[in-house]
Amino acid sequence: NTKYLDKVVEVEGKIQSIKTEDNGQTSVVLDSGSMMFGVNCQIDTTKLEVVNRYKEGDNIKLKGVCTGMLMDVVLVRCVPIETWTQIAQIFGFRW
Repeated sequence: NTKYLDKVVEVEGKIQSIKTEDNGQTSVVLDSGSMMFGVNCQIDTTKLEVVNRYKEGDNIKLKGVCTGMLMDVVLVRCVPIETWTQIAQIFGFRW
């Protein structure tokens, strides 16, 4: 737990769920292959527009600050890391 605590880490995976809490905080939960555990990524409020383009089942790469692990690994202030291929798919470009 201390190896990654308060460090910026990059994670990539399939979106299991996207949730917005009553306080407006949006979190993306990545599938870990386990029903009991996941990677909970709290999205930086300045990047909500980008994250809203994604849906459950999509693959996403995020970078955020690890605050530890309870049942899930928790990352805060997450921002999406989009590749040119992902951007082209979002906007329907082909090459």
